[in-house]
Amino acid sequence: MSRETEAFQRAIEAYNDVYEELEAYDSVIGGLKEEEDYAMARGAFDLLLQGILLNVAAVGDAPMAGPLAVAQHITSLGDIAAYMGERMNVELSWEEIDSMGHSRMSQFVDLVNDELDSIADAFLYLFAENFSHDSNIGFLKRMCDKIIDICIEAGKVSGGVNEDQADVIDERLETLVVDRFPILEKVVENSK
Repeated sequence: MSRETEAFQRAIEAYNDVYEELEAYDSVIGGLKEEEDYAMARGAFDLLLQGILLNVAAVGDAPMAGPLAVAQHITSLGDIAAYMGERMNVELSWEEIDSMGHSRMSQFVDLVNDELDSIADAFLYLFAENFSHDSNIGFLKRMCDKIIDICIEAGKVSGGVNEDQADVIDERLETLVVDRFPILEKVVENSK
């Protein structure tokens, strides 16, 4: 088995680990009481992760194939191609995204990033409504670590993650999740 294939499999395993942890966490805490809450959380996570992978793919002249292949494969309950097509009122497929050059991909990612902010808000609000603060923050930090693992492995599918791509991963996680922790803390405090 090639190193690229092994990296792809590790990315998918890390993605599956997130859902196993979400299910275990939910069964212990009983937080996402409604099935639609769980589906919404999974769908939002899929969209966030795919959006971050698109950001990684759009960096400079780095190979796009690995991050795009992983992003396209992890569309269990959320598909950023379908979501963005709906938002832009156009038919959009993964094949079209895959055929974008870096310049066009960069423009598309700007549109995706605008949408990711509201997706992140909705995703984190679900957790803030349903989980206690300490366990919530710990769980979200573990999810951030898994996102980093997935993005690194996705980059290895096409040769590795360069420094610019690593910076993009950190920046998107900071913007989409970590910067929202104070908001999350406030929502949790107000719900007590």
